[in-house]
Amino acid sequence: MILGLPLLDVAVICLYFGGILAIGVYSARKVRSQLDFFLGGKRFGKVVQTFAAFGMGTNTDTSVNVSTNVFVNGSSGVWTSLSAIFTTPFYWLMAPWYQRLRMLTLGDFFIERYGSRKMAMLYAVLGSVGLMAIVALGFSAMGKTVLGLTPKPLAELSLVEKAEYERAVELSALEDEDFTQLTDTDKGRLQALRLEQPRQSHSYLDETLLVYLTCLVVLLYGAAGGLQAAFLTDMLQGIFLIILSVLLLPFAIIKVNKVYGGDGVVDAFNSLHTNLPESALELWGSPQAIDWTWYFLIAVGLIQTINVAIQPNMLTAIGAARDEHTGRFGYVAGVLIKRVVTVLWGVFSLFALLLYMDEISNPDLVWGYATLDLLGTLNLGLVGLMIACLLSALMSTADVLMIASSSLFTHNLYKGFVPGKSESHYLMVGRIFGIVFIFGAGALALGFNSILTLLKFVWGFFAVFAATFWLGMLWRRASRNAAWASILTTAALFLVIPAFLPVIFPGVRANEALLQSTPSRVVERFYTATEADARPQATTEGEAIAVGETFAKTFEISGRSVFWDQGIILDDDGRKSGKGMFNLDLWILNQLGVPVESYVYAGNESIRFVLRIVIPFGVLFAFSLLRRPVASPKLDTFYAKLRTPVTQNKEQDAILLQENLNNPEQARSLKLFPDSQWEILRWSKSVYVGFFGTCAVSGLLLVITTLLM
Repeated sequence: MILGLPLLDVAVICLYFGGILAIGVYSARKVRSQLDFFLGGKRFGKVVQTFAAFGMGTNTDTSVNVSTNVFVNGSSGVWTSLSAIFTTPFYWLMAPWYQRLRMLTLGDFFIERYGSRKMAMLYAVLGSVGLMAIVALGFSAMGKTVLGLTPKPLAELSLVEKAEYERAVELSALEDEDFTQLTDTDKGRLQALRLEQPRQSHSYLDETLLVYLTCLVVLLYGAAGGLQAAFLTDMLQGIFLIILSVLLLPFAIIKVNKVYGGDGVVDAFNSLHTNLPESALELWGSPQAIDWTWYFLIAVGLIQTINVAIQPNMLTAIGAARDEHTGRFGYVAGVLIKRVVTVLWGVFSLFALLLYMDEISNPDLVWGYATLDLLGTLNLGLVGLMIACLLSALMSTADVLMIASSSLFTHNLYKGFVPGKSESHYLMVGRIFGIVFIFGAGALALGFNSILTLLKFVWGFFAVFAATFWLGMLWRRASRNAAWASILTTAALFLVIPAFLPVIFPGVRANEALLQSTPSRVVERFYTATEADARPQATTEGEAIAVGETFAKTFEISGRSVFWDQGIILDDDGRKSGKGMFNLDLWILNQLGVPVESYVYAGNESIRFVLRIVIPFGVLFAFSLLRRPVASPKLDTFYAKLRTPVTQNKEQDAILLQENLNNPEQARSLKLFPDSQWEILRWSKSVYVGFFGTCAVSGLLLVITTLLM
């Protein structure tokens, strides 16, 4: 045994790492230029593009976050990841942009569209931080799950760990009680333990060491081989990700049939619906996930659709394809595969809830606990394979984002200060920055206490540049000064002041006026009793309930912090203190008389997402109207590129581009509004088929999800 793992499992992990590093060494031999390193020479086909999109979009946090939230909230917990399904059809519309821009990085967009290198430099800095946050999501989820796979027995806990374990058990017991039956003392104790969040499970491994060790592995192959190494490893890792998606499910079905009786998949699902409370099987409108309301889902869908377009990795992932159709098809296909495996994770998590709802108190550890229970006893190295799958999910995202960030830093920031150097010099700088990026992501992961909090941070982060990108692509009148006004206003409101105000004035964290919470609520719902709900005789919890009888069930919805994105905790002196970034937007609304403290948490979060759309778009649009439109040859060239599809033949591509430049009347006929400043192109047949086809597939998947869960 090594760190609680059998030697066979350790061997499987080592074999996986060896294969990944070999690909990195192989790919490094083909890197000769920045185009090779940052875009893989733009030579990838549909298969590689599909697995690259799947791997880049499927981080470790996805599976772990789904399992955690389904375990806590029932079926509705799957929305933490599946909410992105509403954005999927729009990828078909956006994907060609990243080919037609014909750029090395998305930072070049700000130079060509707005003529501003300083804007590109700022984007390089903030874009890199945003990508760090995405990678940090994976590090955080990977750390929690692998720690769950190497648990310390109770007898080996230190005195401090045992004391924390006992408090965690006490919290779990209080959470299981009917809230209306608790005494005032018990309710106070419950609130205090919720603020502390004690751990019930401790590991042989140190989370900090584990995160930085993973950082090192990503660097060894990614920084050496560039995007080719990243994409080739993503093909291998994509296979591992699919294995991860289905590996636990059949073993869970077998165990459910063994415990509850039955044979086959249908019997296992019957056991699921018979032995779980009906409230755990509500996919739509569940009080268990009361914050995932219909309006919150709409707000999340809008912010994701708008902000994902400006993420630097979009150009890296799609622009590396050999032509426009390959990039579009590969990216959308990869994203759809991710949606399918997300549903599989949700279904497995329901089986895990049925099997372990009385055994696990910390839902973050459910994936690791289930792996040990279902696979560990077989002694076939499957636990090691699962760890390899989790690492592959993380690294397949981290490597591509590292390359995207390195290209931004090198091409749009460093090269502006140090021009005229050789290709080898810029390649070296890109590799060095890759080191900074990966370890920065690791540090960020260790600074957040909640995966969902970090996820919301990512959703809102790219709002700084989203309006500048969208209106810059679609509206000729968007001006450079207006773009700066939008960027600076949004950055100040949503990033700079919220992050640095508590640092400059630490006393605000303990300010009583800023420690308000949304109101706690008791929600009553009516269900048809399953065997899990039934009570043959009256108990302290209420009257007797028979199977099939309609009964009422109450849910206590705790209040959430209004002004602090990571909630309210107890500091070292035992006083309440705000944690994380300051919600400046909600504070301003509060000062204007909007009663945000009386709104439900989902309402406040939806308001915050809508503000991140309305304010930057509104500022840019208003300021642009102050300037009269003028003719610009540079803008003519920019929009001519967006009208010209990309082909594999570079000479033919240049000829088609020049034809569009020389024939403005033909270009005007391609526009939906020919005589306006709007550069919205008419849809071709392939756009109609692809967009509505993707809508149909997404809709079908939602129907299947509803039937299964």
